[in-house]
Amino acid sequence: MFLSMSGKKENFLSLYLRSARLYYCFVSGATTLAGIAFYRYGDNRPWGWRECLILFCGFAAWGINQIFNDYFDLESDRINAPSRPMASGKLAVKPALCLSSVLMLLMGAAVLAFAPAALPAVAAGAVLNLLYSKLKFIPFVNCLLYAAALSCCAWFGFAGMCGTNWEKALSISSLLISATVFPMHFFMCSFSYYKDKEGDRAAGVRTLQNLFPDDVTLPLHALLLGILLFLFLKVQSELSFLLCSLLLLPLAVELIIFLCLKEYHSATKINCQLCAVWIICLFAQFNLYLFAAAGISLAAIELLYIWSGSDSKRFVTGFEKLLFYAGMSLRCVARLRSLPLLWKAGIFTKIFFCHKLLQLPSGEYKLDFYMPRYPSEAFFTAMEDKLISRPPRPVSVVWSITRACTYRCPHCYQGFDPAEEMPLEKMCQAARELRNSGVAAWAIEGGEVLLRFERLTALLEVVRGLEVWVNSTGSGATPEKIARLKELEVTGVMSSIHALSAEEHDAFTGVQGSFRTALEFLKECRESGMLTGFNSVLSDGEIIKGGIDRLMDLAAENRCDYIQLIHPKACGRWGNKEFDLSQHEKAVKIACEAQKRYNSWRKKNFPILTAQVFEESPRMLGCTAGAIDRFYVGCSGEVQPCEFINVSFGNLCTTPYEVIYERMRRAFPTPGSDWLCCKYAPVIAEAVARNGGKTPLKWEETEKLLSNWTQGTPTALYEKMGIYK
Repeated sequence: MFLSMSGKKENFLSLYLRSARLYYCFVSGATTLAGIAFYRYGDNRPWGWRECLILFCGFAAWGINQIFNDYFDLESDRINAPSRPMASGKLAVKPALCLSSVLMLLMGAAVLAFAPAALPAVAAGAVLNLLYSKLKFIPFVNCLLYAAALSCCAWFGFAGMCGTNWEKALSISSLLISATVFPMHFFMCSFSYYKDKEGDRAAGVRTLQNLFPDDVTLPLHALLLGILLFLFLKVQSELSFLLCSLLLLPLAVELIIFLCLKEYHSATKINCQLCAVWIICLFAQFNLYLFAAAGISLAAIELLYIWSGSDSKRFVTGFEKLLFYAGMSLRCVARLRSLPLLWKAGIFTKIFFCHKLLQLPSGEYKLDFYMPRYPSEAFFTAMEDKLISRPPRPVSVVWSITRACTYRCPHCYQGFDPAEEMPLEKMCQAARELRNSGVAAWAIEGGEVLLRFERLTALLEVVRGLEVWVNSTGSGATPEKIARLKELEVTGVMSSIHALSAEEHDAFTGVQGSFRTALEFLKECRESGMLTGFNSVLSDGEIIKGGIDRLMDLAAENRCDYIQLIHPKACGRWGNKEFDLSQHEKAVKIACEAQKRYNSWRKKNFPILTAQVFEESPRMLGCTAGAIDRFYVGCSGEVQPCEFINVSFGNLCTTPYEVIYERMRRAFPTPGSDWLCCKYAPVIAEAVARNGGKTPLKWEETEKLLSNWTQGTPTALYEKMGIYK
């Protein structure tokens, strides 16, 4: 039985916890722990309820207070972090503020009842936090106030342990512990302003980062951080020096590197880890258990950061990607309830490891353009399709709802398809059958889908909650239509960019202004919260002349997430086109190298490149046509192995999907490395010409061609998995 794939909206509590940014709670929690450790110096008795209560209050204080900070920072967050729940409008402001107020009052009552001597620390922290929110526009002063406010957590930890001993709670010792943690918080605040430069400047918040260039502030920060770390390590005992060095030095170096690379959101997480771990290490040489707490905090911040999602879409590489895949594999085994599947899951997902991970603000991840978001229900259905179902089922479908289009692109693979459309009810019924059979990823296209918006929205209602992409030129787009796409949970939109200049693109489509229309449409979709990308066909000559790099520059400039690079196909209107193959091998090599380069950490800030010649290479998936991984449904209901192979295995208006599916599985029993769209293009073109030039060939004609078709060498990936037997 297939897993349920109904879409799930985030509830209020989930949005509240994401806004609380629980990974930051380890900063206030570590500072409170420092105060408790200072009070308990030399006391080896087990912890009691008082320690646990005080530490919990110190830990929770950050998250509860963060809701108030997000409210006060709404103006700058709409620029710096528009995807945050409150800034995006997903989190209801008044209920969130009310919940934080209630929780704050409950914690205050607990402190009043069991540790009244800590109330001055609570009051001081609240006043300083309020001052920070009002005076954060003053350079240097903002960092001083922030550090002072957070340092009160150490005072709170110490004073909380004093219970009703006011004299000890207000002693020099309480001020000493606060002064000790002050420098770490000062640096944390100062480093955190790098990611907020643009929004702070627009909101009038003046920081060193927007008063001076990075080549001035970064060396200064690195120098001062190095001096402080040197002084700290110098006073440690031999064992403590070793452990502190192993924990702190890599984080400090990593922080500076990520800031230099302008990877501000990754730097934010490292900044949080460095501050929390450093503060715990202050007293770890007197209690080695604290080193264990530092290590746990380091890992917990990493996991909570991944769970919470970043403040914007971001690309993940390196060690963080390795951690993700390890956790994902274990979750797949738990979800599918089969430990033996771990090996097959590892082989299957290994091919995606060469891609950058795209982390969404929701906390979900895109492993690959063709795979649903993890950990959506659609993702686990796709994994079930490949790992459990026998025979394995296709993951994705490309579905055309109309041929209606005002553009006249010369390479259109639907150019000679019938113009009639499936009846709306029949189309939706067929889509439900595909959904129920396990098809989890959908690309919906035209023609131009926005010209037949009623059909588009009807189909989107059927597949709501799955991985859904819409291909559109943007012609006919309105704010209302874009908002409706978002409401229907469309994952992303793709527009075809046929050339790297407006003049060439417009000449290709035959429509003046089509280049600008596509880019403006993508911009509006991106601002509404959908992913965006280009579909591009570049000739071998264009690739050899550097066309991929220029395309990626254009995509980065327009803040796209994905680029799908398609090699030219002899199909549709290009069915009889003869391509010069003298440069093809060189162009394929360049495209594959570009895919590796743009999916590495060296090009981390560029969109993800998905080149078909790489994805369908023998080392990857090979040719996935014919319901191995994908197939195509034309607007009249004809089902093709893929959009580039103009042969039909039956029409959904007259033939049940199960029958058509079985025909494809018999024709393509095992995945192979030959690209069928290229290998049999001449044969298909000849047959199309004999049958009046209309595409696709009907099933009766298709069946005659299949007897001589071979798929080439079996794909190594699927042979290792052993799922096609």
